[in-house]
Amino acid sequence: MRSINWKIVFFASVLFAVLTIDSFLGAWSYDEGHHGRTETIQNDIFLVMRFPVHTLFWNYISKDSVSAIVYPLGLLVNVIFYALLFERIFYVLAKIKRAKTTQ
Repeated sequence: MRSINWKIVFFASVLFAVLTIDSFLGAWSYDEGHHGRTETIQNDIFLVMRFPVHTLFWNYISKDSVSAIVYPLGLLVNVIFYALLFERIFYVLAKIKRAKTTQ
C-alpha cells in the first residue's frame, strides 16, 4: 500500500463537507415540516452522511451538555472518513487500470 494522495483527500474533504452541510440544512428543513422533493432527497443523503459516528455513538452525542460541540465534530470526523475512503477507492481503481494497460 502506497502513501496517501493528500490532494485527492483535500478535494474529497471539500466535496463531502459541502455535501454534508447541504444535506444537513435540507434535513433540518425536512424536520421543520417542509416535505418537498429536494428536502426529502437531502434528508436521505444526510442519513448516509451522518454514518458512522452519529449512528454508532448517538447515545453520547445526544446528551444536552455536549451535543453543541460533539455533533459538528462528529460530522467533521465523518467527512474525513469519507474523504479517506474515497481516496483509497480512487487508488484501487487507478491500480486496476494500470494493471490492465500493462498487460
